[in-house]
Amino acid sequence: MPKRRGKGASSAPRRPGSASSGNIEDLLRRMQGVMGTSVVPPAGTLLGNGLEASLRAHEISLSPDTRIPPPNPRATSSPGVGSQPEVGVSSPPEAAGNGEMNIDSGSQGLQQSLSVFEDTTTLGLTPIQEGRRGEVPVAGEPNIQLLNLQTVDLVKPQEVTMGALWDLIANLTRTVNSNHLQIEGKIKTQEKEVLQIKQDLGESKLDIQCIKDQLKSSKLLQDTLIKDNINLRRKIETFENFSRNNNLRLINFPRISTVTPREMLKRYLLEILEVSEDSLPPFTQVYYLPSKNKDLQEKTQGPIDVSALLELSDKEIAVPATLIVTLAITLDKNWLLRLFFKNKEKKFLDLKIQMFPDLARDTQRRRKEFLLLKPGVLALGGTFYLRHPCKCIVQYNSQKYVFFEPNQLTALLSMSRLEKGKE
Repeated sequence: MPKRRGKGASSAPRRPGSASSGNIEDLLRRMQGVMGTSVVPPAGTLLGNGLEASLRAHEISLSPDTRIPPPNPRATSSPGVGSQPEVGVSSPPEAAGNGEMNIDSGSQGLQQSLSVFEDTTTLGLTPIQEGRRGEVPVAGEPNIQLLNLQTVDLVKPQEVTMGALWDLIANLTRTVNSNHLQIEGKIKTQEKEVLQIKQDLGESKLDIQCIKDQLKSSKLLQDTLIKDNINLRRKIETFENFSRNNNLRLINFPRISTVTPREMLKRYLLEILEVSEDSLPPFTQVYYLPSKNKDLQEKTQGPIDVSALLELSDKEIAVPATLIVTLAITLDKNWLLRLFFKNKEKKFLDLKIQMFPDLARDTQRRRKEFLLLKPGVLALGGTFYLRHPCKCIVQYNSQKYVFFEPNQLTALLSMSRLEKGKE
């Protein structure tokens, strides 16, 4: 029986390079389409299109293959690559028969690596954090899962095939989608916080504006109260001066403990002002103002010797004090003032007495301040008059000025001095 001739190497079926490259490009386009639409195709489609055609190209031949084998892949190195048969080299029948088993084992190994990858994202998490993996992270809380995704180490599978790569890309899409949902939830939470901050900021601005308005109204109220206070003090001062219109204030008037104030006043009018007893005006009140010196003397004074006191004269016993006299008729006050100015150089019990109209304390203070400014007015060549109760009249540069407050006269003097300095 004739021997069966085997087919030569030249007649052996060869794998067309264009078909394999076309299958790979088609596979890549399909992979890109799946990434864009996030749809995972069934595993059967993959095996039926690209990988099945690739396996058919590896037909078994008895003759050796004369083609040059391609170089080993460098990018994907794994422990199982060295045990795989090279492309273009004839393989034993058991290797060809196990081609599908290798593909399935590679896919299963990559699936195991993906499951290990997913498990590593939960390493180091507490049970509470494990339960909150699918929840949206709260703003301000560190995302441990994202940190683990960046630092996780992938477990290399035993075999790397196109099917395993396909499964890896499909699973990566699912992982990226979950991470995208988490980041999107965090962004929404931060947007809510930003809106809340904007709302709080708007409320704060309104509160600040209300405070500013209240402050303005408080300033206006304060200015009004100050003006009202000044007006009330002036009115009180006017009423007090009016109530003291018939009063006379005798300063440095002698005071003797054994003589009443009326007797001392009557004696002064008869001896110094030369008023007859029949012409004495009627007095409503006559009294001494209390003094601090008297209180100190009474505290430090020892026992009084009556015999020695009787031997002393009135001049030796008299103590200067302030006497207030209230007349019943206003004309009598003016009459007594004229008599005083005629005899103001005379002394009574060796004391020089001064008589003035009785005024309020604020009026007396302003009169003293006006009198202190009198030398400045005279130095500038002006004339100074101080009328009752507190009206200052100044004539300067052929102009007449009337002042009721010392500050007004001070401003005029400052301006006049500046003008003279410029000249």
